[in-house]
Parts: sequence; C-alpha cells; structure tokens
Amino acid sequence: MSLVWRRSFAALILMNVAMLLWAGYHRAPPGPQAPPPRPEVRPETMIPLNFAGLALAPRAADDAGGATAPLTAVNVRAPLRCFTLGPFDVQEQANAAGVFLNQQHLAHTQRLEERRIESGYWVFIPPQRSRAEAERRAQELKRLGIRDYYIVQEGERANAVSLGLFSQARNAENYQRGLRKKNVAAELVTQHRTVREHWLELKPVELADAEIARLKKRDWGVGTAWAEHPCDTGAPASTDDP
Repeated sequence: MSLVWRRSFAALILMNVAMLLWAGYHRAPPGPQAPPPRPEVRPETMIPLNFAGLALAPRAADDAGGATAPLTAVNVRAPLRCFTLGPFDVQEQANAAGVFLNQQHLAHTQRLEERRIESGYWVFIPPQRSRAEAERRAQELKRLGIRDYYIVQEGERANAVSLGLFSQARNAENYQRGLRKKNVAAELVTQHRTVREHWLELKPVELADAEIARLKKRDWGVGTAWAEHPCDTGAPASTDDP
C-alpha cells in the first residue's frame, strides 16, 4: 500500500470522527417532559384541620440536609368534655333543643329540676282578733295618711291588714322602717314560689373549640346558656328525651 493511499485513508477517518463530534455538540436539546399525572382529589375523604382529635406534628428531620420536613396531620384523641344546656322554662322548648342536638349527633339526656325562689316581700299588720278590730286599725292608718292598704278576707292571715307587696327586699325594709317611725307595728315576710326548670345534659363528647363556639352562638332562648363542667360518671340519673 502506497504512502499516499495510507495518508488518504487516515484523513478520511479523522474527518468522520470530526463529523460525529460536531453532530453531537450541535444536537437539539430534548423537548420538555410531560408532567406526572396529578393525584385524584376526593373531597369526601378530606378532614379539616380544626376537626376534633386532629393535630399537626413535624416529620423527622432530613438526614441529608438536617432540615425539618413540612408538618403532617396526625390523629390525636381529644379529651372528653361535658356540657349542660338550660334552663328551659317549658317542656316544649327543651324538646325542640333536644331535636337540634340529635341532628348534630350529640347524645344527651333531659332532666327536670324544681326549686323554690323568692317571689316577693310582703309588709302587713298581723291578723286582728276580729273583722271590726281590723277595720279600726285601717281607720288609724288613714288618719296617719296611709292610703295603700286592704284587709285580708280569708286564709291563715284573715283580718290582717296588708300594707304592700314589694319585688325588692330593700324597698320593703325601707317601707317597714318608715311605718315604725309612725308607731305602726308592721311585719315583713318573704314569699316564695316553686319553679320548674328543664335541663339538657350532654353525654361525654369530643368537641373542638370552634364547634363549641358555634353551638353557643345559637339562640336557645331567654336565660338559656351552655355550661361546661367536669365529666362525672356518678352524676344523678335523669330522664331520657321524650
């Protein structure tokens, strides 16, 4: 093989290598890759972060960089809480509230409580021995300028002379003192009456603060309120909802 032919063959090989290198350097960059498919979102399986028994806890630190990973939700049992709702003056109001609690899946019982309360303060002259004597005392009051009185007709205090019924104890006491300054021996007694109150006792339940606030904002009726108390397994028995 002649020297010229060998040199030509070597030059041809070098040219091919150069062409391959040039083609590789100027090759067009690959096109963008398609993004991975998004996971399916199912709202019915999602749990809000303020749900009772749910808390956020940090994941373990990354071994490579030592950075803390984002928070993750963990299921934590919330403590049981007990509430009383009331009082309701009438049975129908308590029943309506019980229906609403059932719709909220809040188990409860209903109880009735009776208690005596002060209803008024009566100022009077004690019963006289006869109707005629009571009328003479009434005439004496009239001469003293006292016009507001009447003679009790029947009952255990028949022939007493009533001088006024007050809603405030202080007003009754002040009036009694004024009568004594006029030498009128008046007595003062506290009157009572029995009231019936209906209460709803929620059974121990897991409730988030936000849910409790929502229930408290509801209009349950005049004088009716929520009260939280320690859960007591030895609480007195109460009647179930009708």
